[in-house]
Amino acid sequence: MDFVEGLLPMPVVINLEVGQEVVLFLKDKTPFINTLAKTHPFKLRVHGGVARNQFGCLGFFVFWIPSPFNERVPIATYDLYVNLRDEKILGMWRELAFQTHWHVLVLDRKNEQRNFLEFTNTFRISDFLKEMEEYCRGIPVVDFEKTKSQFMAEKSVDDLFQAGPSSSPHSASGLSVYDNRFAIPQASDSSNPLRAARFESVFRESAKRHAGVGNLPAATHLDHKLRALKTEVAEKKMIYLDVCHWINLRHVWLQSRLALPVYEQIVDRLNRLAERKLVLCPLSVPIFEELMKQIDPRSRTATANLMDIFSLGISVMRFEEAFAEQCGSALDGKGHDVPIKSGSVSKVGLWFGDDQVKPAWWSPEISEAWDNVSIDLRWELTVSDCQKLTAQGFIPRQERKNVFAKWADLPAQQRATPKPFWELSKKCRSDVVEDYAAEVISQMKSILGGENQDEIRESIIKVTGAMIEAKDYGRIPCCEVLAGMCAARVLGGGKIRPNDILDFLHASAGIPSSEAYFCDGPMEHLVRSKDLKLDQHFGVRVHSKPEDLLSYLESISQPC
Repeated sequence: MDFVEGLLPMPVVINLEVGQEVVLFLKDKTPFINTLAKTHPFKLRVHGGVARNQFGCLGFFVFWIPSPFNERVPIATYDLYVNLRDEKILGMWRELAFQTHWHVLVLDRKNEQRNFLEFTNTFRISDFLKEMEEYCRGIPVVDFEKTKSQFMAEKSVDDLFQAGPSSSPHSASGLSVYDNRFAIPQASDSSNPLRAARFESVFRESAKRHAGVGNLPAATHLDHKLRALKTEVAEKKMIYLDVCHWINLRHVWLQSRLALPVYEQIVDRLNRLAERKLVLCPLSVPIFEELMKQIDPRSRTATANLMDIFSLGISVMRFEEAFAEQCGSALDGKGHDVPIKSGSVSKVGLWFGDDQVKPAWWSPEISEAWDNVSIDLRWELTVSDCQKLTAQGFIPRQERKNVFAKWADLPAQQRATPKPFWELSKKCRSDVVEDYAAEVISQMKSILGGENQDEIRESIIKVTGAMIEAKDYGRIPCCEVLAGMCAARVLGGGKIRPNDILDFLHASAGIPSSEAYFCDGPMEHLVRSKDLKLDQHFGVRVHSKPEDLLSYLESISQPC
């Protein structure tokens, strides 16, 4: 905010229970900030317009703060310009248009908050946006910045204010059009997260990009997006947090009486590292399954919004996807040589299929491009969106757990006929391969570009067979960790319960893909046990105490 002055809309999170919204920052570096801070009642007014010149067309909004003594006289006026060809900018304005409330933060030159205001949304900027788009449809934009510069040279903000609204500031009944009785309700289909205003821009841009000749196959399009994502996160420290740590972070953000002082320090340190783009806390399907166990929708939403802040909607791959990708690396001879810390990332929206996206956006006109458009729409889903979809009954593709029914009997079998660790581990590895073979073959067919299915099956048999017989780690890490966790638990005399399966899946997702893995105490003890030593095999720090998490964050944040 150091170089900002005037009025600026920006997507932020004020309340974790609400999530991201567009907020208006009003910053003044002059002594006039004292007048703004003391203005009461502080009202906000807006009207919009459109213009064109030799460089193209633009839309504009004029915001003003009326004098407490005379509504017709502004004490401050601000102009904001809209590039109607920039779908990202339009998406932000559409979100603001359909929020039930607007928030304004008044800042001084030191970026310190001098006032905070909330307004019921009576501003009807959606009508202005429609008029702007209609007026500019078909008009080429040669250079938006030149369009804006020439327009501003010809018209001052006072000129724009004097032009006034195109319609009366009062309704037919004599009420001000800004009266709370004219509040703008949320979109009628807002219960569907995919119909949020921001998705309209995603849809428009995607449909335009994938239309016509040269449209990439969906598998290729997705592969390109995933490759770009891997490059984007490659330089960040991947920190896997079990749900117990996410909940303690949420207590701090909500200023709960349950907040622990050590987690206050963790939040501060983690937030600064995230702002510097040094760390990422990826999610996983097991984490999401545990999130959905939170019955209270407000606390669940708050946890999901916090996860969005530190994960950016990035997840580690689902088990069968990671299995297939690691098989591919093994086939290329890269199994033990290639680090997979950033290679197993995906997006949380890809956990869902078409069942909710299609009713919201599909039409016959885009049928040929639909598979790619669907990928782009799901790519933008947040964790908060996902938990809303799941609460409505649209269940994401969960990890298969057929193999685990077999493992429930392993403790009894071990008591009857004791086996050493590696023999147990070999049996568990074999069970995983048998259960996931069909899905891995399907995934591999896509990865290898449609090679003969029989050849793929033979290749997988060769790679997985070598992994099953090996007494080390690194060929197919997700399978090795999952099987090893089960074997170690059985060898230690423990039972295999549904919650244990989630813990094993946490480990198989987080340990191979992260620099640091923070879980609960029993899980740390198991992972670092003498039979497993997974922290040593995969070069990952494994801890459970919040003090260790804080110490790790401090070690990677110097200088901060």
